[in-house]
Formats: sequence, C-alpha cells, structure tokens
Amino acid sequence: MGRQLWRNLGGTDFKKAGNIKSLISINEFNYGAVLFDYNNDHQADIATEPRGGCAHVLKNLGGRQFLEVGNDPTIVDVQPCNALDETNVAWDADGDGNLDVFFPTYPPSLGSTGNWFLQNLGPVGTGGEYVFHEASAAAGLDNPANVNRPEGAGIDDADYDGDSDLYSNGTLYRNVSVPGTPLFEPMTEVGTGIIHSNILDEGAGYFDYDSDGDQDLCVAFCDGNLGVRMFEALGDGTYILTKKSIFDSYNTGLCLGLSFDDWDNDGDIDVTTSEVFRRNQYVETGLRHFTVATHSINANEITDATPAWGDFDLDGDLDSALGNWASNGHMYENILYDANTPNDQRRYVRVKPVRDSANFDEGLETEFGAIVKVRALGNADDGLVRRKICAPSNGYLNQGEYTVHLALPADPDPNDPAVDLDFEITVDFKGASNAGYLRVDRHVNPVLGDIRLATLTNREISVYRSGRVRIDGADYIPAASPLPLTTTTGGLIAPGVNSAIPLPVVAPSTDWFVGTEISTVLASAPQRVEEVILDGQLDLAVTCGSDTGNLFVWDVTVPATPFLVSNGVVDAVTRIRNDRTYIPVDFTLAPNRVYRIVARVTQLRATPIAGPVVDGVLTTNGGLSFTDTTPCSGANVAGATVDAGNVYLAIRFRDEPTSAWADLGNGLAGVSGVPALVGNGSLVGGSNVSLDLTLGAPNAPIFWVLGTSTNSFSFAGGVLVPTFDLIVNGLSTDGAGSASLSGAWPSGVPGGFTLYAQTLVVDAAAPHGLSFSNAIAGTTPY
Repeated sequence: MGRQLWRNLGGTDFKKAGNIKSLISINEFNYGAVLFDYNNDHQADIATEPRGGCAHVLKNLGGRQFLEVGNDPTIVDVQPCNALDETNVAWDADGDGNLDVFFPTYPPSLGSTGNWFLQNLGPVGTGGEYVFHEASAAAGLDNPANVNRPEGAGIDDADYDGDSDLYSNGTLYRNVSVPGTPLFEPMTEVGTGIIHSNILDEGAGYFDYDSDGDQDLCVAFCDGNLGVRMFEALGDGTYILTKKSIFDSYNTGLCLGLSFDDWDNDGDIDVTTSEVFRRNQYVETGLRHFTVATHSINANEITDATPAWGDFDLDGDLDSALGNWASNGHMYENILYDANTPNDQRRYVRVKPVRDSANFDEGLETEFGAIVKVRALGNADDGLVRRKICAPSNGYLNQGEYTVHLALPADPDPNDPAVDLDFEITVDFKGASNAGYLRVDRHVNPVLGDIRLATLTNREISVYRSGRVRIDGADYIPAASPLPLTTTTGGLIAPGVNSAIPLPVVAPSTDWFVGTEISTVLASAPQRVEEVILDGQLDLAVTCGSDTGNLFVWDVTVPATPFLVSNGVVDAVTRIRNDRTYIPVDFTLAPNRVYRIVARVTQLRATPIAGPVVDGVLTTNGGLSFTDTTPCSGANVAGATVDAGNVYLAIRFRDEPTSAWADLGNGLAGVSGVPALVGNGSLVGGSNVSLDLTLGAPNAPIFWVLGTSTNSFSFAGGVLVPTFDLIVNGLSTDGAGSASLSGAWPSGVPGGFTLYAQTLVVDAAAPHGLSFSNAIAGTTPY
C-alpha cells in the first residue's frame, strides 16, 4: 500500500529506494506483488496490481530506478485491467528459460475479469525487449466453473514429472507445457482429492509439513468449520484432507493471510494465519501437530498479518517483513541467534539455485520451482527429509527470500569445534516435463556429495543448472554435463482430469514381489540409475548373505544364472500415508543385458502399458508380480512371467559419466600460468591410475595433496580443495614443469567413492611463493 521499495543495507538496516512511488497513483488501492527477473538482466523487476485498476509491470533499469512497461502494448500486448487480483506468481511455466507471471483474479461473476497469465515470449521486441503475451485462456489457466475466487496461489511439481504445477482458486492446474507453449489441465476434486474448491481460501501454498519428502498443500479456508487445513500429498499427484486436530485453534486467524517457513529453525515448517503463529511439533514429537506459539508482538502490528520470511541480517535465523492490514508494516528481527552465538550452534545452510548466464558470472535468480534437498550424512542423519521449493509466493500476498534456508541437525560432536556434520545437496531444476527430469547432485558434481559444515566460512552455496557449484567463493566444475534423467514408461499411472487414480491393493500373499524387466540392448554405454519409483508399500527387508534389502536388481541375461548387480540390494522405507514412493538408488545397468528390478511389497498398484516401451536407450519389456519364498537365489525372479500390459515400478536413469575425473578449478598462477592437473585411468581395482601435472615451475619442489572430501581451505593466496588426508612431498617437477604420481588403483573400493587431488608448486612468481594446480576429483564407477 505504501508503494515503497526498501533496500537492504548489508543486513544492518533498510532504506527507502527507487522511484516506484512516482510510477503508481496514490489513489490506487495496491495489493499483491512479485519480484522476478523477467528479462534475464540480473535485476529484479516487479509485477504488481491495484484492486480494480490496471496491473503494473515495472522494469528495473538499474540504480534502483524502474520503468512502467505494463501499459506499453509493444511489451505487454494486453494489460490486465479492471481486475481484483491476489497472490501473484512468477515462474518459467513452459520451460523456455523466461519467467512468466500469473495474476490470480476474481471471475466476472464477482465484477472482475478472471485470471490473467502473461506468457514471456523472450527478447523478440524492438531492440531486444522482452515481450509478454496474455494467454490465460489458451494456456488453460482461466477460472474453472464452480470454484471460489482465487486468493492464495503457489507452485510445486505435484506429479514429480519435472515441471511446476500451479494451485489457485481451489484448483490444481497440471502442467503439460512444452517449451514455448504453456498449457495446463485444470484438475477437478475427483482427480486430485483437493476438495472444498467452492469454499473461499485466504492463502495456500506447498511445503513438506511431515518431512516425508513430498510437498503437502496447506489451505487457510475462510470458513470457521474448515479452518486452516493440510492436504497431505500421497506422492502420485493426489491429496487427502487431514483432520482438523493437526492444528491447534484450527479456526482462529482466518480470512486473511497464510505464511509458512521454519522460523524456529528446528527442521520442520511452521505456519501462520493472520495473527496466529503455529509451531510444527513433528521434529520434537514425531507427531503431525501444530501448537499455537506465544509472542510479544504488539496487537496493533498484526491485524490480519501477512508475514514474509527471510534471513535479512544473515545470522542464520529467519526474520520477518510483517505486513499489517489495518496499519503500518514492520520488520521483525528473529533473535534465535545473536552476535554471541558460536558458528557451530547456528544450525542451517542456505542453497541458491541459479541459472547460468553468459553475461553474469554469478548466474540468474530465475529458478523458481527448483526443489532443494539436504541430507545429513553418517551418524548425523536423523532420517528427516529436508526439502524445500525455491518459491515465488509463500501463502498469501507474500514472497519469501529467493535463497532456500534449511535447518540442520545438531552438531554430532559439540565439544570439538573442528568437527561437525557432513551433508549432501541435491537440486531438482524444473522445466518442461518432456525435456526430462534435471537433477544436479553428487553424480553430476562430486563436491555436492560431502560438504563439511565445520569448514564453511559462508553458509550460502550456489548450485547452477549446468552443474557448476560455488562454495566459499570457489567454483567447482561438474564431472559431466547434467543430462536430464529419463523415466521409464513415462512414469507411473496418473489421475485423470476428472477421474480418480486407483488405490493400491493388498498383495495376494506373503513374500510377494513386483517389478519390471528392463533391456539395455539399445544402449552403447552404461546407464546410471538414480531413483526407483514404486506404487504400493514395501514389506520388511530380507537378508541375502551380507546384504539386507527389500529392493533387488538382478541381471537375468542368462536366466539359469541370475546374479545381483553391485549396489543392487536396497533396504528402503515407504510411508504408510504415501501411495507412491521415490527411492534414491545408485546402480549401473551395462549395455546389452536384461535386468529385473523387483521389490518385496505388502501393497501394489499396476500401471497399464503397451509393452515393450522404449525410453531413450532402455526398453521396458513389461512388469512382474509373483511370490518368492527364496528371494536370495534369484531363481523365482528369473522364472517369473513378464506381463507386457502392466508395470509396478519405474526408474529414472541417465548416461554414466564418460569420464571418472572432474576438474574442480581453483588454480593459482605461477611463472608458467596456472599449473594443470589431470587424472588418467579408470578407478577400477587393479587399473593403472596417474595424476599428471603440467605448467608448473621448472625443477621445483612439489606437494601432492590427496583427500577423501573437500575442505576449501584458504592458504597462501589460493584455495586448497581436498582435505589433508595424505600429503606427498619430496618430489619435484622436471625441466618442463611436469610431474606425475601413478600406481595401481586398490581393489575393494566401493562405487561412488571420490578421491580429491591438488598440487602445490614452489614458485617465486606466485603471490606467496606457491602456485596451485586446479583441483580434480575422481569417482569410482558403480
């Protein structure tokens, strides 16, 4: 309402900035807004709307000056006017690399115009101007009949197919876009299970309230009987309304405002509706329950409050920009941590998904919809899934911080400040689903597989769509281009627009297995499998020799002699409240083989196919459903009948990286430039492996630094990437500045093990007498 932009002064203060106030009439009744870089110039633009006037698209000119372009028909072909709009949402709806914007708008029956959707056509205008085309009807994003008016809105990949779907006006709009052509299917209550679509909400959004790995939908109904409620995701694009008792005082703080984030930094997501703050108790008790939190905020400052959450002072806890319907807004600082809190007690990490840019090395903050997952490793792994969306809207009339904030478990060794938990990061970037499922993880860039909290100076880690990673100012280059994951049979059964998905059924008997048969006859290279998608419920694991599992990968190329694939026995868990589960795995399928991937289940659901189905280089011959009382022999697996009409699970896969060695950068030049280190040889037991250095100072002492993890230690003007597990000295470069370290790779090293290496060369031309080679990482094959 104040038409003001506030500039953050390094986390210490805020100052009014920009010329926005002069661009928007003082007589307008201003409402929601979204900040988004629509023209990919590394500057946040703004889309906002008054109630009943015309929407504004404010182009950032730099220097905190903006230009109104929403009223320029050469840039916005149809300006949204005479509209009653609510929670704006911006995201790349069609996967073409440009941010579109959706204005949830009351329908004509309420004196308004219906929803607006500005499709970003990219730089096709005069002088390379980015141009918007109003395409709500063509994209299927109009207000459906028989639903209430839109208030809250949010995005999530609800069906896990690689694109971001939209929720607004009681409706899940399923994304079926292809690049350049946005298209959505407005799903019905029958299709999704999201009921009460005719009841007004005053805020809605996606978050994982029970830490089970899927994004649930929270809706604040403007109805005292329904109240604030949770639609729990079942993993298959459908939802079920949970009980009122999940929320204490479920029917207070209604009819304006919903926000959510982990403002107590304990690892689960908390919820506010208007002036009522509710604390999630899942981490504390293991129960799906929210209690009302006490606070000392002045009652006049939270009348129908709309808080937005972000760490504006960068101290590790989430502060709030607290909107206030009846009076002025305020900034509230979270004092969970203060200047006296030791770093090891600040339990958080920040992950910023960014799009690579040829013009801006830092990348573009345009990856709305990306899903960030952080998992603690070793003894620190508490079993909770820490997963959040990089969201353009967070409930109702508020937008949180772009960078994703995730709380971490307690320090496993609080008495030793040099030791803390290790964790890994996975980012699923979104685009059009027909382009595949783009995941950047430790397989793409090994540095994401083992990050040591104790060594981080800056808790913010940037992950690029290309697989590049920036940690503590140092760049790490991916081991291979992040090829999208392909999903066999296009995934599993989905609900229809107006038809329910079948429920899983109880297995016919005990010791029941279901699965799929996969042929790699079309593959010319090994295929890495990273995820198994299963419908139903897993049974207890069985022990086969030294392995225990309920998911098995068998090579049945020769049916008489089946054998288990390396890493092909997985002890997985399904949640009883989920009908579909996404199981992380790590195994390789070799070319010209036949595999059967099977799971021991108590419940199952078939997906009809017309087999065989070819997906890339893998062929799904059909499904398997059979009893097996001797599952460790493989005989019953190999002998089971293939059903070409049904499958029971699917896998996500991509090419195995062609090279085991990744260049992680971070060299420091000397007399001959930056010393170049490369790894040669396959990291297979008994194979000859060499580390070869060139461009070092001639005839100079050299130090080889080898580690099993990353340290990124600042030293002598450079960055030492590996941990100091082994330092080899006493060697020198030759007269050409070259050196090698070689030997046979040991046997018995498990797949996925990564060795990091870097060299230091005594060099008078370097800033502190030492030049640094680039760091490299070699990973053993699976």
